[in-house]
Amino acid sequence: MAINFISIDVGGTFSRLRLQYFQKGKLKTENFQKAIDSKKQLFHLIETAINNSPIKLDNAICCVGFAGVIINENSVKMTNWSNSPTIELWELHDLGLPKNYTKMVNDMELAAFGCLGLSDDDFYPIYEPQKIINKTENKLVIAPGTGFGTAFIVSKKGEQPTVISSEIQHSQIPFIDEIHGEIYKIILAKYSDKGFLNFEDFVSGKGLEDVYLAILEFKNQPEIKKKAAEIAKEAIQKTDEYAVQSLGYFYRCVARLAQVMSLFCSPLGGIFICGSSTIKNQKFIKKSNFLTEYFNCEIRDELLKQVPIYLVTKPDINIVGGLSICQGMI
Repeated sequence: MAINFISIDVGGTFSRLRLQYFQKGKLKTENFQKAIDSKKQLFHLIETAINNSPIKLDNAICCVGFAGVIINENSVKMTNWSNSPTIELWELHDLGLPKNYTKMVNDMELAAFGCLGLSDDDFYPIYEPQKIINKTENKLVIAPGTGFGTAFIVSKKGEQPTVISSEIQHSQIPFIDEIHGEIYKIILAKYSDKGFLNFEDFVSGKGLEDVYLAILEFKNQPEIKKKAAEIAKEAIQKTDEYAVQSLGYFYRCVARLAQVMSLFCSPLGGIFICGSSTIKNQKFIKKSNFLTEYFNCEIRDELLKQVPIYLVTKPDINIVGGLSICQGMI
């Protein structure tokens, strides 16, 4: 009997679902996507997809990735949604997803498994040193966008790679230059509930908006509120110098955390920067100070120069990663 797969990527802004099943001996695929910020909307998307499809759930395997920390493999708190609702595994079962074959994972596990299956046409090198022979090829997967996701892929000769999702992006961010320090202080002063700012406070949609407003204040300019997408677009088109500076700090902060993670695990297999924002902003990233910031290390810059860095250009790698996890559950 053919096994059917359900891959679901529950993001902070958009959620995606893919059904992959056999019908009359042929492999069929159905895709669903919707802007979602509540349990009710998510559950409606799942029910609509599985109820209107010929997929047979009694021989299905499902992987659901969430933009949040998975607790005890059966619950997640969606902090990017209003009221930060908790989603439980039993609720997914009640929707009709297979009880013994539904797995909850962090969305960066999806991204990492998706990166493991990339072909050479699916990524673009922005830095590619000479390959080192017979070295363990650990990898980093970094997804800067609406939020900031990170993961390690740990390789051991003769064994399947191990994927480890990370939350290092929630650690305190240092000042990367004097102006960044002033931006930091302006933003922190507006959040009385925070003792410090973390990397995601700068590398996220909300973070980009906060940085833009802080730069305007620092430059004694009138306050103009803009959405992250608008700031990024104007930065790429170079129609707003403060947008250019804001997106520049966004990717310098990404580079600084990539540096820290590289010094920790020596990812000689490469750093893979992925996500829809990366695809949209790749022209900006290539011309930005990302590499300058990444190599800004007085003692171990030679180690960093051994690490290739790629922009992933393949869309929906999270969904592909979910299908890969499903395959591994057979």
